[in-house]
Amino acid sequence: MLDVQRIDHVALTVVEVDRAEAFYTGIGFERVLKIPRATFLRAADAILALFPADAGAAPGKARGPMDRSRVAIQHVAFRVADGTLEQWKERLESAGISTRGPIDHEINRSLYFEDPDGHQLELTHPLPELRL
Repeated sequence: MLDVQRIDHVALTVVEVDRAEAFYTGIGFERVLKIPRATFLRAADAILALFPADAGAAPGKARGPMDRSRVAIQHVAFRVADGTLEQWKERLESAGISTRGPIDHEINRSLYFEDPDGHQLELTHPLPELRL
């Protein structure tokens, strides 16, 4: 049997690739490849592929980080170091990005926000006793 090793990348359709790239590089990603049809960004092992939307594409997103009323990607979660969510909150809000949290869940702590295209994002770290 072949085993899945990890998620290779998350692909996002965005209105303006340059605007999305600026947003994600602002939170710590760096561009690793730009080709005519996509831009690839990396932060540690997390890879995002930004694809331009067709002209006039209609926005379609979940209504919050866990909207079970839609069959859609609910959010993309990036693991951050323990104890840094408050620093991330300050950094994001000082850049004009609204946040929700940090929220203590049963298995982790999380901070939620949106990118310029409305994709729901989460910064998270597991509780010390529940490392996944």
